Amino acid sequence: MNKSKKLFSHSVLAFILVFIIVVIDQFIKIEVKTNMHLGDSIHVTDWFYITFIENNGMAYGMTFINKIFLTSMRLVAVVFLIWYMIKLSRTTHRLSYLLCLALITAGAAGNIFDCVFYGQIFTASSPFYISEFTNFGSGYAPLLQGKVVDMFYFPLIVTTWPEWVPFKGGEEFIFFSPVFNFADACISVGVVIMLLFFRHDLESLSEVFHFKKPNIDKLKNIFLLCILVEFVVSCKPGVPSKYIQPGKMEDILYDYHIADGMAQLPDADTTSLMSYRQAVFHKYDITKADFDSSMVYYMRHADLLHAIYQKLSDRMSLEAAGLGATSTNSIILTSTGDTANVWNGDRSIVLSTIKPSNLYNFKFETDTAYHAGDRIMLNFDAQFLFQDGMRDGLGVMVVEFKNDSVATQNVHVSSSSHYSMSISDDRRLGIKQISGFFLLNGNVGVSQNQSTLKLMFIQNIQLIRMHAKRESKPQSSSVPNDSASSKRSQDGGTMTEREIRLEK
Repeated sequence: MNKSKKLFSHSVLAFILVFIIVVIDQFIKIEVKTNMHLGDSIHVTDWFYITFIENNGMAYGMTFINKIFLTSMRLVAVVFLIWYMIKLSRTTHRLSYLLCLALITAGAAGNIFDCVFYGQIFTASSPFYISEFTNFGSGYAPLLQGKVVDMFYFPLIVTTWPEWVPFKGGEEFIFFSPVFNFADACISVGVVIMLLFFRHDLESLSEVFHFKKPNIDKLKNIFLLCILVEFVVSCKPGVPSKYIQPGKMEDILYDYHIADGMAQLPDADTTSLMSYRQAVFHKYDITKADFDSSMVYYMRHADLLHAIYQKLSDRMSLEAAGLGATSTNSIILTSTGDTANVWNGDRSIVLSTIKPSNLYNFKFETDTAYHAGDRIMLNFDAQFLFQDGMRDGLGVMVVEFKNDSVATQNVHVSSSSHYSMSISDDRRLGIKQISGFFLLNGNVGVSQNQSTLKLMFIQNIQLIRMHAKRESKPQSSSVPNDSASSKRSQDGGTMTEREIRLEK
């Protein structure tokens, strides 16, 4: 009796652990998914970031297996693990072994929940939109085809392979580069502990399932295969080695945009632009084909491109500040709050002509810092990375006033330059909300070629709120006497309230 109670308490403890891990895992994922843009990264330390990505396939980005089949494999593995835990809890076992199984099972179940339900209950995440809950069945993907949310990134070592290393020389090396979630961590810890300390406990498979000794090795292999399946599909994709890695691509794009800027000087021409760009390719020992194919890859993985340009924007701003430069048509911000930059969106934006990455919306609610009569100005710099086609961007700002009337301004963005638009509350209605969007149009009547580079980079975004200056009325420093008041009234002048009171 005591033995059965002990076994029962072990099983209860194991399944409580499974439940707690799944709850923690889902809480973290939902917080990240509903509060971060895809590709957003929060710097915690130099070796730890909260980076939001979504896992589409298997290890290292492999997608040769159908998503439904992949999810089904995961389900089979989880069902087998749960079945084994139930069977094991009815036989003699070590509690630590059962808890190790609980870690693996809970991690697998946490990721299964993403695959099965997230596509049904969430809108799609993107670098431009934050995902939201939606009615069941109206989400971004069919049943069993949801994406797994990942967020933990530990680049413990960031360096470069020596030039003499075959195939890898000169490329960036990051340890540890995979981005993972809490469930993945549980699976990894459980697998490592099992392989180190519980290999002999797998012999219990024969007791649990009443297999004869000759069959135990086959069953052990099946069991390890189930664990391996979940472990492999939990690995996170990186950028394939045939493409330029993110760190190097950031350096290339930095010089590439500088080259474009030099080519726009008054005495430059098309030949100069080509020469400058070729010099960049030569500096990094790549070809134009290498650059173009890598950029196409990043265009199709907008979260990676967004992260690169966020870093690029910070880098350009720091470089400009170090040289004592200020942005074009910069506004002097006052410490008193009369003029302030109220933009709190992304520091930089990358748009392509491929939906939904061609549109970035913004919306800001006002607060008590806004006054009647304020003027709102939107400033930004635009740069293009186009192989061919017409550069057709659009910036729109909408101001909604407290009486629900609306004022709009828009600007056509067609060249790498500085742009500005403003709206004033001339009627002193009070501003209720500021919204708008940036859009990169595809060429009308031309089929979209997703292998053609068409990017618009928006940076140095400022949303300036300026309080209107009101002329102060001069006030008398002394109280007028009766004679003075009487004289002004007799002369036909307008008497103030105080003067009228004195005459009475």
